[in-house]
Amino acid sequence: MEKLRIEGLIIKATPFQDYDRIISVLTPNEGLIKFFFKGSAAAKNNNASSTTPLTVVELIYSKGRSELLKCHEISILNHNLALRNNLAILETACDMLQVVNATQMPGKACSNLYQLLLTFLKNLPTAHDPATLGSSFRLKTLRSEGLWKNFSSCNQCGCDLMDSYNFEGNTYCKLHTPPHALEISSSERDIFELLAFSRDLPLLNSLPMTQDLINKIKHLFNDLWST
Repeated sequence: MEKLRIEGLIIKATPFQDYDRIISVLTPNEGLIKFFFKGSAAAKNNNASSTTPLTVVELIYSKGRSELLKCHEISILNHNLALRNNLAILETACDMLQVVNATQMPGKACSNLYQLLLTFLKNLPTAHDPATLGSSFRLKTLRSEGLWKNFSSCNQCGCDLMDSYNFEGNTYCKLHTPPHALEISSSERDIFELLAFSRDLPLLNSLPMTQDLINKIKHLFNDLWST
């Protein structure tokens, strides 16, 4: 049985039976992959902590008949311990993992998103507001999936917009907006575009973020991803 080697970031670890685990790992070239890791191997090698989410690892594995790949060994490359010393930082990091788990698929290369995630996780502990990087990661993920929208014109009448109203993946003017649409002001749209497109971390950290803005970004993400 051929053994293979791959690097990735642990996104999720699910207990299976008494000691085994099913591990979801984001990899740059193979996307989100699930591995079966027997507890006996973890106990023997004292590797229980190596299956903790947010850990960058190298896995030695083999393919079988199951959709789950069989993991034989795990080596820790980066435990990202600095993410675990502050609740706000940890919550933002875990939120990024949830975005990955919801959007990425097996076999779909995502090297740019993988590197972006590692960069953001590295910079979270020193961020002015961790939620800013979390919001930026959501919008950049939409961009990478081809779901970023042009919010500058109405889908129905085509008029240019200052404030926009967004519903089920479409953008409307105030005259044509349906009930329950998400209102985004022109100043908020400017911030959204910086969060989605800028690679300048000091600039991102300087953006004025409020809880209302963070909630709007989550709403927009869910709306665009579900359409």
